[in-house]
Amino acid sequence: MPLRSEAQLELEPRTSDGARPVTEGMASGVDAEVARAREAWALWRQRSVTERLGIIARFKHLIVEHARDLAGAITFPRRESVAESISAEVLPLADACRFLERSARRALKPRRVRRGRPWWLMGHRLTIHRQPLGVILIIGPFNYPLMLIGVQLIQALVAGNAVVIKPGQGGGEAARMLVGLLVRAGLDENLVRVLDESPDSARRAIEAGVDKVILTGSARTGRAVMEACAPKLTSSIMELSGCDAMIVLSGADLEMVADSAVLGLRFNASCTCIAPRRLFIPDEPDHPLPSMIEGRLADLPPVELPETTRQPLEHRVREALEAGAVLWHGDIAELRKGGPIRPLLIEHARPDMALLNEDIFAPVLSIVRYRSTGSLIEAVNGCRYGLGASLFGPERPCRSLASELAVGVVSINDYLAPLADPRLPLEGVRHSGFGPTRGVEGLLAMTRSMAVSRRGGRQRPHLQPIAADDAELFLSYLRLVHGRGLFNRLSALPDLLRSLVRKARTMRATRKDNPPS
Repeated sequence: MPLRSEAQLELEPRTSDGARPVTEGMASGVDAEVARAREAWALWRQRSVTERLGIIARFKHLIVEHARDLAGAITFPRRESVAESISAEVLPLADACRFLERSARRALKPRRVRRGRPWWLMGHRLTIHRQPLGVILIIGPFNYPLMLIGVQLIQALVAGNAVVIKPGQGGGEAARMLVGLLVRAGLDENLVRVLDESPDSARRAIEAGVDKVILTGSARTGRAVMEACAPKLTSSIMELSGCDAMIVLSGADLEMVADSAVLGLRFNASCTCIAPRRLFIPDEPDHPLPSMIEGRLADLPPVELPETTRQPLEHRVREALEAGAVLWHGDIAELRKGGPIRPLLIEHARPDMALLNEDIFAPVLSIVRYRSTGSLIEAVNGCRYGLGASLFGPERPCRSLASELAVGVVSINDYLAPLADPRLPLEGVRHSGFGPTRGVEGLLAMTRSMAVSRRGGRQRPHLQPIAADDAELFLSYLRLVHGRGLFNRLSALPDLLRSLVRKARTMRATRKDNPPS
């Protein structure tokens, strides 16, 4: 019984007895929106990065002036306050604008490649250019409808693309407000188009021929979107769910760990893909951390959960308890009754339990005890999700352990705040997706590379037919440049020179016998 959440978009292929097909009206409407974006892109791509950033700078100022309005446009009902929305979404978006203002020119400018050129390509000059992709479809999530879409949107625009947005459930108002502010900042209104929230509009946009798809959602939705992209070989970035690990090493600040674990259960009602679901602690008698966390949970407000999350979560928790886990805090009966639930803290869990291998959007944390570093690494990497991990303890062993973890981002002695760093790229592993978003890496992912090779002079010996005795020329070059040992390499030099002289004579004779007309 897989866990489901409202973050999951129903994009699976439709069956004859399944849900409704895409209507003709919807198809024509989405096609028109994609076409309008592509037409506007033809002019936008010609504008310089500096001109694009001028709009982003004005957009940033409008974010500041309308920060409360933007927070109010977020319809996610489980937020504690407007302050949480401002800190979680508005502030990181403004920081991302500033980051692009400072970093985008350098990241996107043509790069001259000066090192590593083979000797036989003397005279060649190589430059790598970053070219915009075209029209990018952004499929947004329900839980962060402003920040996640917003950062991907401004990066796509600065890279020179047009954008079509399919908001997540309840995210349409926030997306339209973002676009409205961009238009006020000077952006062509046709360059960013907002579709309705239905999954069918995303599918239709892919069929209409976008150039890249960026999805923030579940692994299940990721598979469906990739299947929709396959017929046209449309590239994609998948920022998918997680089942993150929080790891405690000997010598860790347990007060900091407890506060971080509780933040993961509280922030955004624990509807965060990087929320810790697995807490690994040393297998020591009477370890104080479970009690420390439990003592902090009493002050947390209960959380409403959709029915699609309640039933499978109850099933997984009961499975874990029957297999030997212990419920330290919370009441699974609340999952069946309906209404808000208190956070669930589960002790003596095992890494192989199904509960510890699901993308859960609910306030539940399972504690696993480990006896050795090897078993810890095996347990953490054994989960099919690999989005992030938080490590607590002395810095040196934490850094050593971080290199062994199959995750996209590691926070050492901190949780959550580092993910708001606009410099930080986020890229999952395995079921947590692929392809970077945010940071310079995310910006470059909005482009394609184009190599331009130039050569001066008139000599082009490779244009001549290869003769049978040229084998000695190539073999002596290989020995000289790539051979083993200095003596062996230098011994090839006389052979190479003789071969070059012979080749030059042959070329002169060929030109003499075949003068230009």
